[in-house]
Formats: sequence, structure tokens, C-alpha cells
Amino acid sequence: MSENHPLDGELRELWCRRRDLDAAGWTRLYEIAMTVLMNYKPRELAGLPEDRNVYIQEFFQDKVLRLDLSSRCDHVGALRVYYQNYLRDLLRSKRSREGREVSDKHDPEGESPPSLDQAPEAETSGTDSLAELAEAGFPPVEVAASARAWLLASEEWVPVFVAFSNCPDAARSEPLVHLAKRKGIKSQAYKAEKLGFNWRGGDIAGFAGTLLGRWFGSLGIELRPENSGLLLGALKILCFEALTWAEQQEAAE
Repeated sequence: MSENHPLDGELRELWCRRRDLDAAGWTRLYEIAMTVLMNYKPRELAGLPEDRNVYIQEFFQDKVLRLDLSSRCDHVGALRVYYQNYLRDLLRSKRSREGREVSDKHDPEGESPPSLDQAPEAETSGTDSLAELAEAGFPPVEVAASARAWLLASEEWVPVFVAFSNCPDAARSEPLVHLAKRKGIKSQAYKAEKLGFNWRGGDIAGFAGTLLGRWFGSLGIELRPENSGLLLGALKILCFEALTWAEQQEAAE
């Protein structure tokens, strides 16, 4: 994808100022999104029933207008990657619904449980944890800034592990052993334990010493069971920032 598109500079400037845009600014950002994405035909559209302009409008409403989390969009290539990932999410939801409908036909009680790989996504799809963060004095925008700073300041393997293995859903997550081999990262098991996503210890002090535990501590969130909603909200924000970083990496390649 070209990084020298004529709209790159204007898109980047408007995206960065989304919190302060007036009506004219939002109109121009919408025009840019429509111009770029109407000329983009990712293969995911073939599996969706509506015209592509419907999904572009929904993408703009669901993702571009969303101001509770910060992100960057440095060029039209990144915008296309964001849009393609949005379409992939729609496809997964569509297939999940179709799978449940087939199961229900064989279940007279209509009580078939969701598949295990869909359960984590469904459990964390709401925004209650973000509201809980804000109410507890941890504004999501500040947590997002801390997450970005933490990812950038960490060793090079940290954002790679978080973005490509720990945070994607089950369908897109790359096993650490394969990721480490692909990226040439040594001692992946030790690094995974050091990171803390796969922590299985029973003591809070042990988790507090991991990289992830120390980041939670830097936010001022105490590692206590009653703070599980706050920890979940912070983790969701960290994953959003890590996945945004990964999308930027893909778009720049």
C-alpha cells in the first residue's frame, strides 16, 4: 500500500484532531473515508449481503466516530486495514449466528451454548468496564496513552507478543511458538511468563512482578479481586492499542 497517497496528510491531521473537529471537519473526514473505501474492494465483502457503501457508513459510525479510545491513522493504507479488520469482525459474527441457528434446529430447547472460541469475545464486547474505569478515576484516554507509551518503551518482543498472539481473537491469534520462530525471538516460554499474560500462579505478588502486572501498578490499579472490572477495562484498552500498532505495521509493509 502506498504511503504517498494525496490524501495521507489531510487524513492524518483530521484523524488526530477527531476530539476537536467541528462539523466541517467531520464532513471532510467522512468524504475522505468514502473516497478511499469506495474504491477499495477487500475479499471479505463477498461474504456479506449488503452493498459496500452500507458497511463503509457503519464502519465510520462504529469506529471512526468512537472517541473513547485513541488511535492513529497515518495514511490511507492504515484506514483500509482498519476497514478490512472491521469487515472480518462482521463476517465472524455472521458465521457465529449461522452456526447457532443450525445448532438450534437440532436443539428443541434452543439452549445450545456458544462455542468456546466465541465466549471470550462475547464476554468482553460491552463497554461497562470502560465506564467503570472512568468512574473510578481512570479516564480511558489516559489509560490508552499509558498503554501506547508502555508498548513503545518495552523490549521489541513485547508489542509483538501482545499484538499478534495475546490480544487477537482465537481465529487470528498466532501461537507463540510459531510467532517466535517467525520473528526470530529466542526463549519464548521464558518471555511469555515474564510478560504475564499466561500467569498461572496463585499469589498476587507473583503476578505483580510480571511486565503486565507492573503496568497495572503504574496505572494505580491495585491487583485485588474486587478490581477485576478495572483490570479488564485496562486490558481491553491495552489490546486495542496493541492491535492498532499491529495494523500500522501491516499497513507500512
